[in-house]
Amino acid sequence: MKNYLASILVTLFMLQLPQRAIAAEDTEQNWNTVKRGVTVEITKDDKVLWWGSGVIMDNNTVLTAAHVVDHVDADLMIQIRYKGMPIPMQLALLGNREGIDLAVLATSLGAEASNINIKDKVSICENDLLPAQEVDVLASANYFSSTGAVNPDFQIYYKSKQTTNHITAFLDHGTSGGGVFDHGKGCLLGIISQQHIDAVTAGTIKIENYGTKITSASEIAAFMRSVKFK
Repeated sequence: MKNYLASILVTLFMLQLPQRAIAAEDTEQNWNTVKRGVTVEITKDDKVLWWGSGVIMDNNTVLTAAHVVDHVDADLMIQIRYKGMPIPMQLALLGNREGIDLAVLATSLGAEASNINIKDKVSICENDLLPAQEVDVLASANYFSSTGAVNPDFQIYYKSKQTTNHITAFLDHGTSGGGVFDHGKGCLLGIISQQHIDAVTAGTIKIENYGTKITSASEIAAFMRSVKFK
C-alpha cells in the first residue's frame, strides 16, 4: 500500500524546461499569446533584486502571482520588462500566497503612456483546467506545452466537472506569475503559483511525483472583477 510521506509546496524560482519553439503552422493566436509574457522585476536603486513572470491583461494591467510582489516595501520598485524596455508599475490589488496567489499591477504612467501595445484584452476561460487538457505555458520569454495533471490528489470539482489546479510541467525560478493558456481557444486557464512535490513509497521504493500548482480561471475571474476587468 502506498503511503504519502510528504507534500511540499515551494515558491517557484528557475525554469527547468526548454523553451517551446513556435512552429510555422502555429496560429496568429499563439503569437498574440507570446506577446503577453513579461518579466516582473523588483528593483532597488536600479538593481534587480528578484523577479518573476506576468501576463499582460490589457494595455494598463499585468497579472502575476502574489508571492512575486508581496514583499515589496517603500524602498523597492516594481517594473515589468516589455520588449526589453523597463516600465514602472504600481500594485493595484494583492491576494495571498497561501490563498488566492494573484496580484494585479497597473502602469504608473497610465494606459495612454504605458508603451504597452496589445490589441485585445485577455479572455479568461469560462471553465477550469481539465485533467490531460493540452495547454500553452507562458513564463517570461519561455513558451512551451504542458497538460493538466491527472493525479487524483490534484483534482477538484468545478461546475460538476472533474478539474485540476495543477499542470504536469515542473517549473522553477522566474516562472511564478506566468500564464497557462488553453491551447485551442487561447483563453487564460491559470497563473503559475507553486511547485508541488509528492514523495511516495511503495515497499522499499521511493517515488517522487512532480507538478506545478496554478491559480484557476474561476479564481482569476473573481479576483479581476475587483478591478473591474471584464
